[in-house]
Amino acid sequence: MEYYSCGIADVDEYCLGVVNGKIPACKYVKQAVDRHFKDLEKSQTDEFGYFFLPEAALHFIEFAEKCYHYKGRWAGTPLRLLPWQKFVLGSIFGWLTKDPEFVNGKWRHLRRFREAYLEVPRKNGKTFMLAVVALYLLKMDEESASEVYSAATHREQAKIVFEAACLIIQNSPTLINQFQVRQNSIVYAPLMGSFKPLSRETKKGKFDGLGAHGGIFDELHAWDKRDLYDAIDGSTGARLQPLLISITTAGNNLNGICYDTRKISLKILNGTSDNNLFFAVIYTLDEEDEPQESWRKKKLWKKANPSWEESVQPDDMERLAKKADEDPGVKNMFLTKRLNIWLNSMNGWMDMEKWNKQKQKKLALSDFKGHACYISLDLASKLDLVGLRYLFYKEKKFYAFGVGFCPEARIKEMNRGPGKAQYQIWKDLGEIIPCGEVQIDQDKIKEYIEEILKTYEVLGVGMDNYNAAGIQTWLQKKRIEATEIGMTAKNLSEPMKEIRAQTYAGCYFHTGDSAHTWSISNVVCKTDANDNIFPRKENDEDKIDLAIPDIMNMALHLAKPIRKKKKKRGKITVVTAR
Repeated sequence: MEYYSCGIADVDEYCLGVVNGKIPACKYVKQAVDRHFKDLEKSQTDEFGYFFLPEAALHFIEFAEKCYHYKGRWAGTPLRLLPWQKFVLGSIFGWLTKDPEFVNGKWRHLRRFREAYLEVPRKNGKTFMLAVVALYLLKMDEESASEVYSAATHREQAKIVFEAACLIIQNSPTLINQFQVRQNSIVYAPLMGSFKPLSRETKKGKFDGLGAHGGIFDELHAWDKRDLYDAIDGSTGARLQPLLISITTAGNNLNGICYDTRKISLKILNGTSDNNLFFAVIYTLDEEDEPQESWRKKKLWKKANPSWEESVQPDDMERLAKKADEDPGVKNMFLTKRLNIWLNSMNGWMDMEKWNKQKQKKLALSDFKGHACYISLDLASKLDLVGLRYLFYKEKKFYAFGVGFCPEARIKEMNRGPGKAQYQIWKDLGEIIPCGEVQIDQDKIKEYIEEILKTYEVLGVGMDNYNAAGIQTWLQKKRIEATEIGMTAKNLSEPMKEIRAQTYAGCYFHTGDSAHTWSISNVVCKTDANDNIFPRKENDEDKIDLAIPDIMNMALHLAKPIRKKKKKRGKITVVTAR
């Protein structure tokens, strides 16, 4: 098959290497290259309004290679763009509109792409690339009074690209006298242009007067809201060829602006969207690579890291992979930040592969009739899920069972599809019990617990103190003292670690209920300065209510281990943990 040349040898060679398989690449990179070749072919027709001008791409490349590195082993040397960078940045700056515009006394072909999305793992030079783009937009576009912004949710994040640009100027002989570096801005005086960091922490109303020519968005995955992005985007109307460019690693927020932008990018790459003003490329792995296991497969690492053996060092990847064997938090970091794989929970508590191996299909609660156990309740919600879990201990192994309670109205509402809440299905499976119409009916829960007390030797009942007063009083009347377990790292860290350790050791068994497994997968670890961990969720809909009682039960067991069945059950006293 014949392919059109874009006129730049390094770009042609890179693209052909991706096509013929000499350069390892995922399907999204292949799609980006395929789009490039198809557009080159379409540019030969009158119907397609864009063409690739090698001189325009080289104009950017030549400017970039006058910028000097400021840290690491390349400090003090000029940047040398790698072939993949020439393809990406050459595409962004090389594709122009066929119909010229009359600007400042001369006819000009303006830039085609107005937005760009690049997803690439850490250590592939993202920040340096963005800083170079910002300086180019400020000076080389010849835009009068240009405003270029490095934007982020937080001020410190916004300053990363800005400070990189400052250091590039200070270390580059050809640039140091062209720009004025100030505390919070870089100024290009001949055109009265400026480059500034901008964050959502900026004073209210500060965005009203923006007139952005360039928007630089580093690590878009960390943005929890899109208002700042939209403010900059909406301020570009008076500019003839504005550019908004986002470079990010993968993340875990599937409901934010970054993942939304990623979905737009995928439609463009697979051809279902014909947005000719948006450039996209994503460096990651393919589904057939079994991404969740890819941290063990060295041959795949190069595929996701286009700067392999340049800024991405194989020995560093191997070091992190070894740590990932022992720590699921490192594993998740490796997958998201080094292989660009999106996860539900970046700091997930449980390795779900190991969790699923502990599922016992033939495990039945009735097998433990008369046995000693702890039960715990998470009563924090009145309008959504309430979890109740049992914990048994026999022959040095743990056995966990449980059920959820939920109002009928919420069951009808929460049916979100695969990987999300599916309350109606879980109700049909018996994993969720309807409990009240609009809010939780605690009398129904009491009736359920009443049957538990008749069937098992309940050594104690754990619960948090939120919405629990009614059931606590009821239990006291039955001469059973409930244990309040405060939702703090002090109380929950060791139980969380113990459940994880017992699961990984093959000693913690469960029935594999879909609702409970979903809740376990939603638990994310918040770590404090002393390496204590605390359970939390990333999104409101990612409920963890069915998992918290497991942790409470383990807290009770660690305080007073589950004993063998007694002949008689008297008053139970458990020291309250606060």
